[in-house]
Amino acid sequence: MFGGAQGRDSRPRARMSLEREQQLRLDGIDTCLAMAPVAYSRPRAAVLWHSEARVRGEAACDTNKLVVLDAWSLIDITHKLRVLVRRTRGLTPVDLLATQEAQRPAYARW
Repeated sequence: MFGGAQGRDSRPRARMSLEREQQLRLDGIDTCLAMAPVAYSRPRAAVLWHSEARVRGEAACDTNKLVVLDAWSLIDITHKLRVLVRRTRGLTPVDLLATQEAQRPAYARW
């Protein structure tokens, strides 16, 4: 899939309309924003469960691999989001943060 000196796909591809390309990027941004809370909450819950089980003296399973896997998922989502925002015309990271902050419930804002 990735080739060439810059790590880009060197195969020729059909040119899609700018509007369609923009819509796909916006859909990708929306998907990343929907997946990020899940990728954050799963390792957080696993670590909390593991630590509570150890405090109670119960035999807790090894959660390290699961936590690392989910942490890498969050890193991957963040990287993809950064690339999509950078490539989306007329959108800046500041715009994205302002939109996300406005959609948060009042009790969840910083």
